[in-house]
Amino acid sequence: LELARRSKGIPRRCLHLSERVLDFAAVSELPKIEPGTTADALSIFGVNSRGMDENDMAVVRSLVKDFAGRPIGVDALAHRLALDVTTLSNQIEPWLAQSGFLVRTKTGRVATAKAHELIRMETAS
Repeated sequence: LELARRSKGIPRRCLHLSERVLDFAAVSELPKIEPGTTADALSIFGVNSRGMDENDMAVVRSLVKDFAGRPIGVDALAHRLALDVTTLSNQIEPWLAQSGFLVRTKTGRVATAKAHELIRMETAS
């Protein structure tokens, strides 16, 4: 269940994360994998409780902090984050848009209120 929650609804990602959790358990010499073990392993690998990894968070942070709500084109955003444009537009951006963290407009990508709240919560922690 924990893997499913953090997989963004992507079966391939779930398989990848499950392999990482199995590796973590093997290295830690754990006799069996508990839900807490899964959560700990995924946190160590940089996957938060929403399933977001560092690239996802970097995009949201950049939209909120660097561009302060102004629309930004995908090329400029990818350049700012040192990400490949194809990776950003095909892998990261669709899930962020589907999850309500960004909106694609004619003038560029814009952070939503949900994205601003996420960054506010992260800053408060």
